[in-house]
Amino acid sequence: MLFRGVFHYDEGYYYFRNVGNRILLGGGRNIDFAAEQTYDFSVTDTIQYALEALLRKVILPDCEYRIEQRWSGTMGFSDTKLPIVRFANQRIAIGFGCNGMGVALGSIIGEETANLFDQ
Repeated sequence: MLFRGVFHYDEGYYYFRNVGNRILLGGGRNIDFAAEQTYDFSVTDTIQYALEALLRKVILPDCEYRIEQRWSGTMGFSDTKLPIVRFANQRIAIGFGCNGMGVALGSIIGEETANLFDQ
């Protein structure tokens, strides 16, 4: 792998990180905010093309690669701009509201949510 860590680009609108010997790359919602304000779980062609160009020209120039998966999702925002980790009831803990930083924060929020049951 050429790099290790979590990286953000273009004021955080793009992100990528290594996952073993693979790359998780996402973002680009700033290209078309209107198209990204949806609950539709289909990918946006314009954003996919931008992500592929970033991968080809900046992240892995002169390297062969294969795109294994594509996905879309719904971002969760909190009023305070901070993630929320708490019990919903005695048996259900929730962690949400990563405010566009789910790839960077998701694993720690998941760990903090699971740790609520250890208290």
